[in-house]
Amino acid sequence: MSLDALDAAIAPTFKDELIGMLREFSDSRPRSLQTRLGPSELGHPCDKKMALALADAPRCNASAGDPLPSLLGSAGHSLMEQALAAYNETYGQRFLIEQKVSPLHPAEAFAGTMDCYDLHDDAVIDWKFAGARKMTDVRRDNDPGILYRTQAHVYALGCERTLGVEPKKVRIVFLPRAGFSTGAVVWEESYDRDRAEAAIDRVQALLLMVDDLRAVEHPERFDLFPTTPLQCEYCPFHRPQPTGPHECAGG
Repeated sequence: MSLDALDAAIAPTFKDELIGMLREFSDSRPRSLQTRLGPSELGHPCDKKMALALADAPRCNASAGDPLPSLLGSAGHSLMEQALAAYNETYGQRFLIEQKVSPLHPAEAFAGTMDCYDLHDDAVIDWKFAGARKMTDVRRDNDPGILYRTQAHVYALGCERTLGVEPKKVRIVFLPRAGFSTGAVVWEESYDRDRAEAAIDRVQALLLMVDDLRAVEHPERFDLFPTTPLQCEYCPFHRPQPTGPHECAGG
């Protein structure tokens, strides 16, 4: 094989370049650069993952997962923001959109940006742009999963304390990434302040344990935190064959 033919064979295709472009763009966004815990993570059942995150431990799996679903989700959230803003302008103020809230207001700990608050029925709304498998699971089980469910209630607590409103329900709207708006699934339940506060209390207790164990100075002590496998492939500390104390093989 000639050198020119060899160069052509190993040269990246446009698909390779595109994947790299999307990865680089995704990694540069503020959401990807964020390291502090937000409402979307407070319901994760794995104590070890939470402890490592609270300690701001070095990530070994920062590129976990394909960036496209997240990018499409961000685009979808932007679209919904525009659609609801147009509704407000035409029919009057109904929706509070993209509000930064903190469940520990005025402290900024665990703060996040709530998608929407519906003033008509005091509902906190969270948009999820889901793939086919997740859409099927939600339709079948009528269950958004512990992460999304806890996130919604923490946002509601943040709205209560930051915006001074009185949430009555949480509503998670699953919109299919491939499909039609008629295929959307709306899950909702009454706002449960106790659920939100329990999630925050748990994380604060883990933070105290990290401090008491001096785990930052003695990272081998992170192994004392129980591991509860859930979506390990997306965990920033996951490595199938760990090479250091900040890495976890998962379950």
